[in-house]
Amino acid sequence: MATVRESARDIPVVREVDVLVVGGGTAGVPAALAAARTGARTLLVEKFNSFGGAITWGLTITLPAYPVVGPILNEILRNMQAKWNAVQAMNHDPYFVVLDQELYKYESLLLLEEAGVELLLNTFAVDAMVEDGVVQGIIVENKSGRQAIRAKVTVDCSGDADIAFRAGAPTVTAPKDQLLPITLMWVAANVDLGNLEHVGGCETVVHPKEVNVWGGNLGDCDATDAWELTRAEIELRKISVAQWLDRRANWPGWEQSYIGFMAPHVGVRETRRIVGEYVVTDAEYQTATYEDNIGTLQFSPQFPYRALLPRGVDNLLVAGRCVSTEPETQHSLRIAPTCALLGEAAGAAAGLSVARNVSPKALDAGVLQAQLMKQGMCFGKLEELEKTLQN
Repeated sequence: MATVRESARDIPVVREVDVLVVGGGTAGVPAALAAARTGARTLLVEKFNSFGGAITWGLTITLPAYPVVGPILNEILRNMQAKWNAVQAMNHDPYFVVLDQELYKYESLLLLEEAGVELLLNTFAVDAMVEDGVVQGIIVENKSGRQAIRAKVTVDCSGDADIAFRAGAPTVTAPKDQLLPITLMWVAANVDLGNLEHVGGCETVVHPKEVNVWGGNLGDCDATDAWELTRAEIELRKISVAQWLDRRANWPGWEQSYIGFMAPHVGVRETRRIVGEYVVTDAEYQTATYEDNIGTLQFSPQFPYRALLPRGVDNLLVAGRCVSTEPETQHSLRIAPTCALLGEAAGAAAGLSVARNVSPKALDAGVLQAQLMKQGMCFGKLEELEKTLQN
């Protein structure tokens, strides 16, 4: 590959903070809130102009509503329901809810402002600053140019382990033909549904005459490659339009429908995973117990804090679907409630590390567990939670 040489330049340091969270998506919003609520000066950097990630920009507005979601995600959903009636239980499956993505963005914003989180939108994190194996912050690019942000602890909630990867931490990616498929969500408007509240599989209705549609799947794509991600965006847009045309021509009630809007970003289920201080194996997931447990996940009674800590670098935590697991485990924990819970735990750990002047790897697990319990994190058994839900 041909190369060009970029001239050396001095990059201005525009902020120095306690905790820097990269990515304001499903994991990033809880991470920033949890860190700020420990008293840490927290900055949240987001590449889009609003928050929610896969939930909002990916239109994944159907969420498992088990009680084993992080307290902060529950807080957002409760606010949405109390103020706007914007979270609806799905009658055909009480384990799920469907929500309004715009009000999710709004309520997330209000909580972040209330907690004192500084926000930087429309900004890409393009590199990590590392000195002697310790992450010192990140390099960003936006309309203001190339800038540096220093942080005592950085939390990578990019979804793709971008900061860990650029910091030199080890990561793994499944072979391209084994990665989970990518989906483009879209909303059909002016659909005559009669009294139906859902249409086909997981497709859901949150507003009258609007259907949230799974726009087909595209496999064999590594979304960390911008060329392949571009191909996925193009192909899935074509598939979605063809899908709408077929329904308009052949499905009763769809004759006067139109495409209300498509998700601004495709839904990516799997890319890189970090190799952490502990790797959760497929064999142990759903059964193992850990001394550094950070809470009960939807399909597992416990999950270890060490799986959020990438090997080879320090002062960095990773949360979301790219934590340290084997592939089948990743396929289970990639869902929004679990990612939110992992983000909240990572943010709390970052804030506590700053407060106690220790690195995240040196943070006492008992101290973190006490803080998570204070926040309302669930540490119960899956069977007990199922009974609570059924009652």
